[in-house]
Amino acid sequence: MAQETTIYSKAGEDYIVQAPSGQKLSHNYNSGRTRIRVHTSGTYVDPNPTIPTITITSSIATGSTISGIVAWTATVVAGEPTSIDFLVDGAVIYSDSTYVYGYNLDTKTLSNGSHTLQVVAKDAFGSRTPVGGSVTVNNTVTAPAGTIVPTGTNLENAMNAASNGSTLLLRGGTHLVDFATTSKLLTIQNYPNEIPTITSGTSVRQDYLYFTGSGRSAPITIRGITFKAGSGIFHDSMGSALSETDGADWVLYEDCTFIGDPNLDDHQQLLYQRLGKRITVRRCIFEGNGTKGFGFHQYPGSSTDPQTVVEDSIFRNIGYALTTDSKITVQRCRFENVPNVCIQLRNSATGSIIRDNVGVNVGTGIQNPSLAGVNTNNVWN
Repeated sequence: MAQETTIYSKAGEDYIVQAPSGQKLSHNYNSGRTRIRVHTSGTYVDPNPTIPTITITSSIATGSTISGIVAWTATVVAGEPTSIDFLVDGAVIYSDSTYVYGYNLDTKTLSNGSHTLQVVAKDAFGSRTPVGGSVTVNNTVTAPAGTIVPTGTNLENAMNAASNGSTLLLRGGTHLVDFATTSKLLTIQNYPNEIPTITSGTSVRQDYLYFTGSGRSAPITIRGITFKAGSGIFHDSMGSALSETDGADWVLYEDCTFIGDPNLDDHQQLLYQRLGKRITVRRCIFEGNGTKGFGFHQYPGSSTDPQTVVEDSIFRNIGYALTTDSKITVQRCRFENVPNVCIQLRNSATGSIIRDNVGVNVGTGIQNPSLAGVNTNNVWN
């Protein structure tokens, strides 16, 4: 409803009339003594608003050379953006409205050569000036020394034939495995710029890859591999996994993807560590079926064991994303559509480090947070 204010002036006096916030002015004047009638109604829009300053930086430096999958983040130095856009050659390829602002850029989708990478902060006042510059994409690589494993090969046979300390280079496409176990120091990785998928072979087993052994001078390394559950692989009430470490010392999973079976149940885990030490999971993706199962499961364990590290990874569409009975570091991970618990700390997880993680559409962020020695900069929505 409009409000009215009547002001009677004296000769030579000036008045400034300002509407309340969000209102606009109308007026009329009478002769004789100056009489100003002010009516306020409707919505007032400040024609010269003060636009807040927002300052951000990009993790990819101008002039750098990049390849493969690059973790690209934007850091807010000042201000409060509502979202940040990630641009390649002027086109928005991703928009993130949740801290930590980040995107995994697959440079293999870009041509080799010069490209412009920029981040743009946005709020109610619009977009700010893009930050970033030109980088060079170079995905022309030479395959490292190792044994090439052709598409369709049963990986168990290749692992049995491999010598200790050797590298297996898996070509793109599907590789079958029933149950491959080893204590050898091996590197199993994708052939450059190709994506191999490991899935079940002719029989149904609990695990695809099964690592044992300790006292290594370097880690067993699994890099650039997609693990995909085949029909029936997740139907053992004792639990099963796409990959498992049993007492293994020093295993590194890097740039891997773990995809669950549509029939995934509450007993199953995509990656299982049992009595393992010095396990690192870096830049991996765990994809479940929506409501059940475990992404990463570590059991049993000790708070004094060399610490497991899970970092820069994505967990989505799974009941319990990460469960541990041992001390663990979880940092810079993203959890999406996790209905139960993102990080479940149990028993000997005392002193765990949980920091800089983001959960979107999740149930509980951290269960038993009192077990964490460090619990900082985590955002759960």
